[in-house]
Amino acid sequence: MCGFKNVTNDLPYTSIRILKANYIECERSVSTVLFVDDIKSLNSTKLEVLFLDGNNLEETDLDVPQYLPESVYYFSARDNRWVVSKYAYYYIPGLTGIKTVDLSFQNKHQLSHSKNSWYCTEHHHETSHCICDRLPIKANENGIHVNHNEEVSYFTNNRQNSQLITACIPYTNANFQFVLVPPNTETIIIESAKVGDNIPPVYFSSSTVKKILLQNNQFYSFTGPICNLTELQYLDLSNNRAVAISSYVFGSLVDLKHLGIDNNLLGYSNIFQDNSSVCIFENQTNLMFLNMSSNRISILFKNFLFRASKLKTLLLDHNLLTDWNISIHHMEDLMFIDISWNQILYLSIDGMNLLEKAFHLNFTIDMSHNPFECSCDSMIFLKWLELHRKYLKGFGNYSCIYLHKSINIFEANFHLKKDCYSYVGVIVSVTIGIIVFLGTICSMIIYRYRWKLRYWYYILKGKYGIDHEKTDGNFQFDAFVSYAENDRWFPKDYMIDFLEKHKGLRLCIHHRDFIAGSAIAENITNAIHNSRKFVCILTNNFLESKWCMYEFNIALEDIVISRQGRNSIIIVQLLRTEITKIPREMRYIMNDDTYLDYPEDAEDRVIFWESFERDLKF
Repeated sequence: MCGFKNVTNDLPYTSIRILKANYIECERSVSTVLFVDDIKSLNSTKLEVLFLDGNNLEETDLDVPQYLPESVYYFSARDNRWVVSKYAYYYIPGLTGIKTVDLSFQNKHQLSHSKNSWYCTEHHHETSHCICDRLPIKANENGIHVNHNEEVSYFTNNRQNSQLITACIPYTNANFQFVLVPPNTETIIIESAKVGDNIPPVYFSSSTVKKILLQNNQFYSFTGPICNLTELQYLDLSNNRAVAISSYVFGSLVDLKHLGIDNNLLGYSNIFQDNSSVCIFENQTNLMFLNMSSNRISILFKNFLFRASKLKTLLLDHNLLTDWNISIHHMEDLMFIDISWNQILYLSIDGMNLLEKAFHLNFTIDMSHNPFECSCDSMIFLKWLELHRKYLKGFGNYSCIYLHKSINIFEANFHLKKDCYSYVGVIVSVTIGIIVFLGTICSMIIYRYRWKLRYWYYILKGKYGIDHEKTDGNFQFDAFVSYAENDRWFPKDYMIDFLEKHKGLRLCIHHRDFIAGSAIAENITNAIHNSRKFVCILTNNFLESKWCMYEFNIALEDIVISRQGRNSIIIVQLLRTEITKIPREMRYIMNDDTYLDYPEDAEDRVIFWESFERDLKF
């Protein structure tokens, strides 16, 4: 830059609008300084665009900004060696014309960031004399109205008195770092400038900035908040390898429309391990483009983008997602989602439902290059892909591995339908067959032993019941009398009178001796079990009564279980009955054992009652 002032001295006599003073210095030469004399003459021009790219500039004289013409709206100093120093805070508010600042590609040669990169000694004077002859830099600091230390001190120590700062996401009490930018700046480009290493709580001096490009730098953490950029619409923080992000870093960027945070390592941030990640974009109600690809993110929660209802493009490719968990049906302007190159074997039912609810929006989704699984477990998902293929970008290239061979989704569904459906059918058929078989066997067993089961149920249920007075042989009754309700007259008028009052026997008559409050079946079972004999008053009414037949069957079970097969049933045929109506078991007893016929002749009844008494006592 040694002869640069000779060029600029003649420019006031021209109508120059664009000045490109690029790569004047040799790429491998020492660092240089921009002095006031180099650009002082530009103040008398109508210059609009100034390029100082590739000149190894490390810093400037403190008063340089004061001599840039107000007409300059585009300033580029790319591919230099800038380091932050006092010059970055002197007379910056006076650059009212600046709209765009480009300071990209700084320090890419890894040279020293200090004045020691040029040596003002006798030995090195030949190569650096144009700088050394002008050092030390003399600046009229008393004439400068903006003091860096006072400026920063005001915005940090007095931020509680500033409505702008206190209104900006009050999540932290940390001191804000103040960034001084020209008051009308709209675009800031600092790409690949080795800027780092954290985005702290930061406050910009101007809210007019609409676009910031900070990709390919060295920010390891996005902490923030980033304040006073209420008009910012475009922010690119990609390729920074950031491993942490706070829930409030973008909280005050309410007008943000385009956000790129791709090619970082945000999946390692603790915020993605719980539901607090849904707060990251809670204020981005105007967001239209979001790029979060290549971040090693493995999970995103359902309401992660609940407030981003205007989103049009969502890029989540090259991550570690295994399912879809985000609700998107409220995004009426949605056009494209990219979840390619993830780790999706197949989507869950919930994941498919979340996407299907939004298909009415007619958006397109890219799910290519995922390791889809060809198995019976993924069959529902593969059918879902084929059904909704019109929404899937590049569906014809989707594939999965089947028998060590890559096949497309149509072929996969064809093979799996044959393999899995038959397999499922066999399993279902066999299972149903086994259940039916076991059910039939159980039903047959239960039916076969229904009376035994009932008997044991009520015996065990009444085992710990009330103790009763016992007769000889440890029975409560001498006989249980089973009769139909229409034949009640016989036990009531004859049996009680003769057998109980005259002979001292104890009979169980159900309308008299059953325990109130107990189930009928329970009363019957316990009474038969506690009676020496079972008396059956056989009539047609008896055969037609379900309770009489229940009592008879329980008596048969009692013979087998409690009496070692010794018959205790006495059948008294009170009236003539039709032989065809008598059950087979009762006919066996009547054929093998003598039964009693109640005589019509009064004289024969004396013998009947004597025989009846003898049988009951036997």
